[in-house]
Parts: sequence; C-alpha cells; structure tokens
Amino acid sequence: MRIQNMQNSRMEQYAQLERMREQRLKEQEEAREKPLEGRDGVSELAPGRKDRMGDEGGSSAADSKTPPKPDRDTYIPGQKTEPPEADEMKKADSPKEEKESKEAEKSGKASQKKVEKCTGNTDKVDREIEKLKKKKKELEQKVATEKDPKKAERLKSQLAQVERELKQKDNDGYRKSHTVFT
Repeated sequence: MRIQNMQNSRMEQYAQLERMREQRLKEQEEAREKPLEGRDGVSELAPGRKDRMGDEGGSSAADSKTPPKPDRDTYIPGQKTEPPEADEMKKADSPKEEKESKEAEKSGKASQKKVEKCTGNTDKVDREIEKLKKKKKELEQKVATEKDPKKAERLKSQLAQVERELKQKDNDGYRKSHTVFT
C-alpha cells in the first residue's frame, strides 16, 4: 500500500511537471509572436525571465500596466553622459581659474600665461657614481698589493659588490629616476 502511494505521488509530480513545461512552451510561442518593444524603445523582459526583483516578465496583469525594468542597460546612440565626478571636478576647478584670470587682468598680463621653468639636476647622482668609481680603483689597488690570501678574498668580494652597485647606478635610467627637478 505504501509503495503504491509513493508511485501515485511520483506520477502526480510528473504530470504537474509536464503541465508546467507545456505552459512554458505556450508562453514562449506567444512571446515570439508579439514584439518585445516597450515604451521609449526599451526592451521588456521575455516571458519566463526574471528581472532584478524576482518577478517574471509578462506573466501577470500588473506587468501590463508598468513594464518591468530591463535586466541590463541598453545602449542609446547619441546620448553622451559624463560621470557625476566630472561635474564636481569642473565646479572645483572653475573658482580657481576665475581668480587667476581676474588677477591677470588686474596686473595687465591677461594675454600672457604664467610660464614656469623646471630644471633637472643630476649632480647628486653623478657625485655618487664618481665616489663608487674611486672606491673601485682603490679596492683594485689594494687587491693587487695584498699578500694575505684571506684579506685579498675579502677585498675581492667588496670589489665585486662595488662593481655591481656601479653597474646598477651608472646608466641613464637610474639618472632619470633620481633627477631632482626645481
């Protein structure tokens, strides 16, 4: 008896699923027949699709009064929008520009803009490189004159370190990145 009840409930579930499937197919066919364009050229959701609120599009009478919101943004050519930050930036810059223009008019230099000259200074980097070159020469002389093999080995390791540092710093990239602008 119990097995028979289980089989009956499964058959009822299967029949219910079949009815739901047939209803969905019917809704899809209806959706293909009528256009999906809503007011203002914005597409509505196809029946059976869910919008952000979880409501199915085109399935109830309330949906016919107000079209559901589209699932994604739609592109409308010809309309350019700027982010709200751009407006704030323009507003923030405009008072400064107004003050500068008023000051320039008062001083009689309205036609000329303020010109600033920047100079790059690599003297500090050049001094550092020269110092390393001198240290390298001194270490080479000490290695050549040193008779104790342990001390000579230490001097060679110091010389190798100075050469690596010199190789790293004696190039245009290092000079450019460590230039001081005034």
